[in-house]
Amino acid sequence: MISLPKISAYILRKKNCLHPFRISRVIALAELICMEKYGKRITSAKYIGGPGVFYIDGLKEELLNSPCFEKLEDQGCIKYVCNEEINIEEDIRACIDEAIRIAEKASDIELNNIVVKHKLFPKLLE
Repeated sequence: MISLPKISAYILRKKNCLHPFRISRVIALAELICMEKYGKRITSAKYIGGPGVFYIDGLKEELLNSPCFEKLEDQGCIKYVCNEEINIEEDIRACIDEAIRIAEKASDIELNNIVVKHKLFPKLLE
């Protein structure tokens, strides 16, 4: 399983600076894609919510308590500021990259809907 800071760092390396809302949606979508392809979750994140809405318990706090993440108040986003190598298995990286590609084309509402309307989304809430 990948830690939330590690998967967030990978996403932010590719996307520079994202609001925690979008980070959580990309993580959830990557999990759903891997669940579909490989039948397994990629993080141990605790998803809290219900129909139409969710959050990842402790994600924002975990990132902001790390020296490798910086909140840019004026932009309302979080940036990864360390130069550490981020090693993620190729198959899982492919799921994350696919989630990033889908997210790039979607508004916040569209991205949220893609996640919460996914047939496997209820499994994330278990």
